[in-house]
Amino acid sequence: MRGSLSGGYVRKTGDTMSGALTIATSAAQPLIINRSDASDGRHLVFQRGGITQAEIAILNAEPKLRIRDSGANERLTLRSDTGLLGTGLIPLSMLRVDEQTAQNAGAVTLLAGGTQVTVLASMTVAVGDRIVYVGFFRALKGATSGLTWAAVVQQTGTAVIAEALGLTGASHETAHLLNSTEFRRISGIFRVTTAGTVTIGLNGFSQGSNSTVAINDGQLHALVLRG
Repeated sequence: MRGSLSGGYVRKTGDTMSGALTIATSAAQPLIINRSDASDGRHLVFQRGGITQAEIAILNAEPKLRIRDSGANERLTLRSDTGLLGTGLIPLSMLRVDEQTAQNAGAVTLLAGGTQVTVLASMTVAVGDRIVYVGFFRALKGATSGLTWAAVVQQTGTAVIAEALGLTGASHETAHLLNSTEFRRISGIFRVTTAGTVTIGLNGFSQGSNSTVAINDGQLHALVLRG
């Protein structure tokens, strides 16, 4: 069946329309593609020079929406019941808000009351973001044995961050024999509860006698993931 629209015609099944198509309407659903037999099907096929490049398929089973390449390989699928991806690759660059690394430019003497080994540049974070961090240092203990431990904590900034259970930082401590060199490592995840800027640093503590961290022997890395 054909009908005149401003001098043109609505094409019947099997016809091919050349030229652009404009749908000007205030209808809520200007274009409906209905598979009347309710079976699985390729609802939209995109071609270049008559060769299929990609297609959108709708299936009864979840995931229902499926975007495929020219070989019918599914590149992106979406579940309509949960809104979650069924298939797809999300590069880290789309999740990463910021990433910072730092190391100590000079030798650092760790005191019993704590000493900053290195600190990251300020980062801007939003509520719900996660800061994944790892810090470590190699330290030489002085003439008296005692505990040496590492901690990663917020140094400055308007943001509020917390570890699990509401802690503001975590630490790792172990006994350290006199005149020996040992390695301390700490990792974890901060949860951002108040947006703003945040600067986090790696601190070291040494009891019994001071410990020394040589140049570049203390490092801190943090990755901010979008919440």
